[in-house]
Amino acid sequence: MSATFGCPHCDKQYPNNPSLIGRKVRCSSCKKVFQLQGDGKAIKIEIMEQDQSAPKKGPSTTRASVTQQLTKRQKTSVKKSITKRIEKGRSALRDAAKEAIASQIGEGESADQVKKDSKKSSAVRPAREIEVHLSGADTLPGKLKKLFLIVVALIVLVILYALLFVEPTPERAALNAYAGTVDPEQIAYPHRMNEYRSRMWLYSRDGTDLPPIVVNADKSEIVDIGEINWSNLIDICQKHVGGMSLMPNFGIMVNSDKQAMVEDMWENYQHKYDVPKFFKLLNQKNIKFHYCSKIPELLSQNGLSDREVYIVSLLLAGTRNKQGSACLDFGIISSLTADFAHVYEFHGKRGMELVERTNEYAISMTGPFCGIIIGFKGIQDRADEWRVLDMRLDESMSVYYDKKHNPLKILSNKARNALLNAFENPNYKEKTTEEEGQP
Repeated sequence: MSATFGCPHCDKQYPNNPSLIGRKVRCSSCKKVFQLQGDGKAIKIEIMEQDQSAPKKGPSTTRASVTQQLTKRQKTSVKKSITKRIEKGRSALRDAAKEAIASQIGEGESADQVKKDSKKSSAVRPAREIEVHLSGADTLPGKLKKLFLIVVALIVLVILYALLFVEPTPERAALNAYAGTVDPEQIAYPHRMNEYRSRMWLYSRDGTDLPPIVVNADKSEIVDIGEINWSNLIDICQKHVGGMSLMPNFGIMVNSDKQAMVEDMWENYQHKYDVPKFFKLLNQKNIKFHYCSKIPELLSQNGLSDREVYIVSLLLAGTRNKQGSACLDFGIISSLTADFAHVYEFHGKRGMELVERTNEYAISMTGPFCGIIIGFKGIQDRADEWRVLDMRLDESMSVYYDKKHNPLKILSNKARNALLNAFENPNYKEKTTEEEGQP
């Protein structure tokens, strides 16, 4: 076998390399393919030529082709190397960010600047690491959260202190006292309702509607209405009712020294079915009296407001206390005086009314309720005191300041009707107190 062999196509000479035996080789001169035999001679190999218009494919140098050429062991080695480099870079960034934050806080830089720098350093971090290292208790949001919790805790402590140690205002204490727990010995019928009423200024009202009993009245809202110059109010009332006493059975107020005379005249009166004629007889005897229905109008003409007229009328019409003696009117017709009266109104949305049912008590769920609290100051020989004066099943007391709801008008009409119904006379034509005129 010779040391060289020639291309069978163009006779270009090549060294006889045993490693080429049996392999297809393309001639570098004529670009045709041949195959070297074991005897040292090359034979032609016919291969179909590719379309010249198709682009020639050179050796691939893309990442995918390189990766495909690597062995499984080489791939593992490359991945480990890349992972180590990434972790090393992350660690370096974390350390740099911590040092920057610590140095800036130590030098007294503002929280806003620290926050900005933290955002810059976190831009190159994974989102998970930013949350762990830059939003802790030492950052601005964390400090604000701590401050908020401290403020809430302080507010709760103040409220607890107020509930446990701070005394309620006088008007709130009066409402709480009215709605307080009833002694077990006073719960049974008929004592419970009387116990609630005894906690009010007015225990009863002769001839007028008694106020409802709302057992949960302390759950209401209190509104400060204002102060009344009680001394001035007494001066106005004394002009009209000074020295008089209420006679609820007749619906009139009479001079106190003439009250016994009026009762004797009525006892001996022969025409009791003719009540207007009896009042004319009183005029003939020069007995001074006022129809209760006329008193509210007289008071309003002398400068008292509708609310003040209503309060005075309540005190005049409510003539009995728990012991059955004359009710406290605080100077209107009695000697017990006061300097000022502070008026409060209260109202609630859902009251529980105590009602009588067949010789027993029951709780009835009612709607809105309202009422008046009055605190008298400068009471003669007594300490200042606040109590509930009136209560109604309605949304606001302002409705009852109207003249048609005035307690004295109601008392006068009921008294007149009671007298007329007691003595039937088909020939008698009923007249109202307004038609009878004012003596």
